[in-house]
Amino acid sequence: MPRKMSRVRASLPAPIKENMKRLLTVLIFLLCVNVYARPSEAYILYNVDEGKVVASKNPNDVASVASLTKLMTAMVYLDTSKNVDRRLLDRLLIRSDNHAAMQIAKKYPGGYTAFIRAMNDKAIKMGLVNTKYKDPSGLSPNNRSTVTEYVKIVVEADKYAIIREISSTAEKRIPIVKRIKQKKKTYYKTLRNTNSLLLNEYDNIALSKTGFTNTAGRCLALVVEGTKKHVIVIFGEPTPTKRADVARELISMIK
Repeated sequence: MPRKMSRVRASLPAPIKENMKRLLTVLIFLLCVNVYARPSEAYILYNVDEGKVVASKNPNDVASVASLTKLMTAMVYLDTSKNVDRRLLDRLLIRSDNHAAMQIAKKYPGGYTAFIRAMNDKAIKMGLVNTKYKDPSGLSPNNRSTVTEYVKIVVEADKYAIIREISSTAEKRIPIVKRIKQKKKTYYKTLRNTNSLLLNEYDNIALSKTGFTNTAGRCLALVVEGTKKHVIVIFGEPTPTKRADVARELISMIK
């Protein structure tokens, strides 16, 4: 700060100095609120058999999708891989492992960039105009869609038996083999589903995927089976508890 300005500031009365400090604090707060603005909430309950929306809120608002991205990642991987690595899919869809998503993309013919292109190409072929992907995990805030368009992605993912099986597994023990002093020893690691709460509560969830980033909020995609099949997609809830409550409310509407 120039010396002249410093002298002016030093000569200000104490009440004015205090008010300036308060104003600066408010401006910083408003800037932080703007940067970390709470995501808008959106949801949809869709009757697949009848092809109609049962309930919705902000169904066409475009928002970040977080790890719901991994449903598209899994589909592109299964569409193109001749030797599917089951452990990668377990990590991707049970634990929502971002490193697993990166490994899948990097192993794709043509590499990472080609994989992202394939994700977007599949979205275009599905007729999705508001769905865009920038990375395979969902960490990018620019992975965006609407709950209406994500219903179509969930319906498509539901056609893959392995996605249904893995994503609806509440937990799974996987063997890890390590070599210690020339001997192999097997350890077991438990993968717990990021949606284990609802998977343990309901026995008719056939497909499940959660998502979370600060930009996206708490997201969820479900296929719920009963007399008729329904898809639930939720964006932007502030907490896991609120997300689960919204899901329960929507499930209660299924007849």
